[in-house]
Amino acid sequence: MGSKKDEIQKSKLKDRFTKQNVLSSLTVCLALSLTVGLFSPFEIFLSSQSDFLIGYQTFLVAMIPFSLAMFVVLELFLLAMLIINENIFRTLRDFLLGLLLTMYIQMLFFNRRMGLIAGYEVEYQEPTPFNILNLLFFFISLFIPVFIWRAKIDYPKINFLKKFNDKMISAISLVLIVMQLTGSVGMVLSGGLDEIDSKSQLKIQSYESAMKLSKDGNVVVFLTDKLDGIWMDDVIDKYPEVNDMFEGFIYYRNNISKYTGTFPSVPEMLTNYEFKYQPIGDYLEQAWENENLLKTLKNNGYRVNLLADAPSTFKYIDYVKDYIDTYDELDSGYKFNYIGHGGIVPTMIEMSLIKLCPYFIKAVVSYEFSSWNSDMFFVFDESNPTRMKGKVSPESDLDFYNYLRNFGLNTQGGEKTFSFIHLNASHDDSEKIAALYSGFDVENSSADVIETTRGCVEILNEYFAQMKELGIYDSSTIIILGDHGRQVGTGENVDDSITTTLLIKEVNSKNEPLKIDSEIPLSNEYFYSSILEYCGLDHSDSGVSYNDVIGGNIPDERIMTVQRYRTSRASPSLVNYFRIVGDARDFNNWEYIEPN
Repeated sequence: MGSKKDEIQKSKLKDRFTKQNVLSSLTVCLALSLTVGLFSPFEIFLSSQSDFLIGYQTFLVAMIPFSLAMFVVLELFLLAMLIINENIFRTLRDFLLGLLLTMYIQMLFFNRRMGLIAGYEVEYQEPTPFNILNLLFFFISLFIPVFIWRAKIDYPKINFLKKFNDKMISAISLVLIVMQLTGSVGMVLSGGLDEIDSKSQLKIQSYESAMKLSKDGNVVVFLTDKLDGIWMDDVIDKYPEVNDMFEGFIYYRNNISKYTGTFPSVPEMLTNYEFKYQPIGDYLEQAWENENLLKTLKNNGYRVNLLADAPSTFKYIDYVKDYIDTYDELDSGYKFNYIGHGGIVPTMIEMSLIKLCPYFIKAVVSYEFSSWNSDMFFVFDESNPTRMKGKVSPESDLDFYNYLRNFGLNTQGGEKTFSFIHLNASHDDSEKIAALYSGFDVENSSADVIETTRGCVEILNEYFAQMKELGIYDSSTIIILGDHGRQVGTGENVDDSITTTLLIKEVNSKNEPLKIDSEIPLSNEYFYSSILEYCGLDHSDSGVSYNDVIGGNIPDERIMTVQRYRTSRASPSLVNYFRIVGDARDFNNWEYIEPN
């Protein structure tokens, strides 16, 4: 009896494990796994290759095995359900097909606001009509294949339902695979694949070398990322002691940036090469092959200390290593972090889901996600504290501060020195940075942008204190400026003024607390000429300088380019221009310019 019962069970299993059941489950699981684990993140990767500090080979090595593992897990799960009950199997298979279809439709037609991936905060949970309809569409379409399968059982004579069979499920899955593969190949052919040498990118800049200043004169620039003028006002109002910390400085409140993103703000400031919305890689190559600030200063006897964000500033160390003194041939001492916290796979999957989910679900998926930090794609040998990681982040700010306190500045630089130090500053709220200020309640508070900026001021104050101990503070020019301000609105819908912090301490300025100037109209566009002037070099061919404008040579207008979000394939449709005449703090002085 037992053997006959076993034979009956085997016969039933054989009837379930039909070619159509197995093939349909294989194709659905494969298509869903490739969509979530490979095609979607690959498109994100291709659109901003330089931001990730890894080459496409490393990306594929990480994501292809994950996609295959996801496929195996899903397929084994479905087959296990098929053994238990064929109805459960079909329901789950059709649910996965619905998930595949609705994610694909979301990716193609409903991702109007992907600024979060580019580094800007987006309120995905806003209960707008579009967001609500988007969520309803997502869940309705999610269950359509299941509903069709159930209707097919209840109404077997309807011709339309007869056509929805296992072969159609396999065909739909295969078509989606081919369409996404074609799209990925098209992006590769149109934009190319960057040959990123990860090891080179990660051993480029040395804190030890950057600590060397000169007794003969220094021009020091602290680029404080995203430090909007309004935020700086709030810091001064909330923490009046910073007035004494910025001894000898003048705060120019009527200053703007040319752009609203780190790229192209920083490279254009250092190269004076205008960004014309070509791909990032093309622009950086062209910008650095021409005359640039670092090369000019190096050729005129200056020591050049550079601690900058690699992806947004120069991308490849070969572009700048001959002009800087902070490039050291260090042993990187790193290995790739594939699956650990913040590693390649979890980060890319999180970004993929942000892209594939409706807006309300994006808000859940993106909890505590602001912009990716590809430094975490690597596990470093922490025994070498002098190495700056390639991408600026709150962690790199702490690394710089700790090295500064532990090893200190020195005057071994010899020749005059130009230092350009990029701090993450206000770009990301950070309890760790805020905690550098002793008044921050670490145990009971979450840092906002003002508290984070106040913590960053402690880094600056430590640097200034050491300069004073070395006797070089008064004889040095120090500039603190944001590369851009906060993001306000999008495109033509900007509804508030955006100014960018600029503080300047010139040589032998009076030892007085911070002064404030709200009138003089300055711009980061004048940075290149200003550094040449502060370094005693001719700037007549580079446009006006800060001092030219302060002295009364005021340009007729200033232009600000407001970007909706940063993209390596930027196009004019993502950019709007404003002409500013007079006080940039008064939005009535902003005039929208129709794009060409």
